Amino acid sequence: MKRKIFAFIAMFVVILMMCPTLFASAATSKIDIYDNADFFTAEEEVELVSCVQSLFYDDLGMDVVILTEPFDPENEVSYTDDFYDYNGYGKDGVLFFVSENVYYINTVGYGIVAISDSEIEAILDDGYQGFKEYNFYNCIESMIISANSYIEYAYSNGYVDYSIGGKWS
Repeated sequence: MKRKIFAFIAMFVVILMMCPTLFASAATSKIDIYDNADFFTAEEEVELVSCVQSLFYDDLGMDVVILTEPFDPENEVSYTDDFYDYNGYGKDGVLFFVSENVYYINTVGYGIVAISDSEIEAILDDGYQGFKEYNFYNCIESMIISANSYIEYAYSNGYVDYSIGGKWS
């Protein structure tokens, strides 16, 4: 009897070790807002999280970061790359950045596959009105909605990028 119990436990442990993605995939996506410039009210932050959740977060498993800064980085591309990389975000995601004089989108992993450079320009155009009026909530919300349309299109059409090894996971 002890052998059967030991064999069952050993088999169970082996199965768990072979299938870590069954338990990890649902918990890897994050939505974070770093409003370092205090551009948003608490209610606006809640609304932005709800907007992201209602659009693409739950279904697509991408990390979404909204970052504001009270200063303009010397290079917003490398600044947002570093911020995303050094704060523990996953391999697939989008970072929306805004300061008083600069706004930007950084894509990672399949965010890059889903949103081309020309589409990033279109998304930035969609956020321009809010940015120009210093309504940073509207700027970010417009960009989230616009980015979602490109991400959903890529996801529903099964975009594949063989140069980075495969298909949308």
